[in-house]
Amino acid sequence: MHSASGLSVCRMFVTIPCGSWMDHCFFQYYAHGDAWRLPTGADAALRELKDAGVKLAVVSNFDTRLRKLLKDLNVSEMFDAIVVSSEVGYEKPSPEIFNIALDQIGVEASKAIHVGDDETADMAGANATGLECWLWGKDVTTFSEIQERILTTDGPQ
Repeated sequence: MHSASGLSVCRMFVTIPCGSWMDHCFFQYYAHGDAWRLPTGADAALRELKDAGVKLAVVSNFDTRLRKLLKDLNVSEMFDAIVVSSEVGYEKPSPEIFNIALDQIGVEASKAIHVGDDETADMAGANATGLECWLWGKDVTTFSEIQERILTTDGPQ
């Protein structure tokens, strides 16, 4: 179930157990950066990669709130592209959403790596596009590990 605003997804998980008035409250609460926290090491790793000249992109099945959240968390400026399914009309695992990001950053799939947490949406989608994919929790477990692997190889640019 995809919705440009994400509200229908929120309703699916909140309205049924909590009642209809709660869905709006949860949706609004999670629309602000103070409801979220960057994982440990994310900020430092992203800044190191950016400073090293690595092109960075977000490819997300999140909703229209994502750009504001990234700005609230002070990381939006680190990304060369932010591709959100609700804005482009394609969701992971569709190869189109990955290709849009690659086009925006001007990098060939063979020179890029996608890091994701879902075998279907992330790995299958990235691989169908020709991208190598590292699964969070399996192939990589920390942001410093991602940073190190990219900077110590002839990996993505």
